[in-house]
Amino acid sequence: MTQDEHTRTLTHLVEAYLESLRPQVHEILVEYNRKVVEAYEVALGVRVPSDAADGPARQRALHMLFHSTTRSALAARAPLDGYLEAGLIFSQLAAAGELGSEVEAGLVELVSLRKRTVKVHMDVMVALVRILNGNANPTTTMEAVRATGLYPSLPEDFDPLDYQ
Repeated sequence: MTQDEHTRTLTHLVEAYLESLRPQVHEILVEYNRKVVEAYEVALGVRVPSDAADGPARQRALHMLFHSTTRSALAARAPLDGYLEAGLIFSQLAAAGELGSEVEAGLVELVSLRKRTVKVHMDVMVALVRILNGNANPTTTMEAVRATGLYPSLPEDFDPLDYQ
């Protein structure tokens, strides 16, 4: 692994935070994701605002903006999100000829736009975390995240695919 693959930043924390808020197929994953966020917070020495009332009154509006941005990021979707397998859809689109190709191109564009939208949301969230933590821009390593003693391990016999 390169140094960049070991380096962890506020972007990793925000990714983990968003994942911790997404619906999970099992309670084990809910707890796992919560602990990942906690480990990143400790290793990076920053806090993600837990609700809009956190922090000093002078920053309350920024806390509200952070949580509004979080909700917006979590709401970003494309039409095929949630499909485990869409082969039937694509075979029917292929059978539809030129119009089916137009639909496919539109679906590809919507996925691209969703990815870009989420990226911009995350950039805003990272900047807000920095502001709310005194302009901090820490980096750490995955080893340091694990060394907090908070980074979780999933049980060896747990397979999330068993619950989908």
